[in-house]
Amino acid sequence: MEHPYRDWIRTKFGEYVGTGPLARNCERNILNWTVKKVPLSEATWESKLFCLTYKRKAIWLLTEFKRRSMVKVKLSVEGGEVKVKLVLVSQLADRLKKRNSSQQNSRGILQIYWTQKVHILQ
Repeated sequence: MEHPYRDWIRTKFGEYVGTGPLARNCERNILNWTVKKVPLSEATWESKLFCLTYKRKAIWLLTEFKRRSMVKVKLSVEGGEVKVKLVLVSQLADRLKKRNSSQQNSRGILQIYWTQKVHILQ
């Protein structure tokens, strides 16, 4: 059931969760959800209802990736110095990455999450 929408959505998910199995699985879940939501006779890419339902769910998820950002503070010790790094991260992308990764952080990096809005002065 390949379609250009699927490739585009996988590419967009890859921007938030990285390319590979996680982006593929996110897209597959949207496809499976859409197949369940529309009548079986409409479950083809030629159906406007199917395409519209798929696009709406995909765009909603992409909006969630963009909208809910948090500041991730990474502290690490390198060469006797403490390094601090601030990164804006989507909460949804971060949760998906954590769920997908079962390995512990072995580099000795402490991660702190701050979910309130932060204005960074440049």
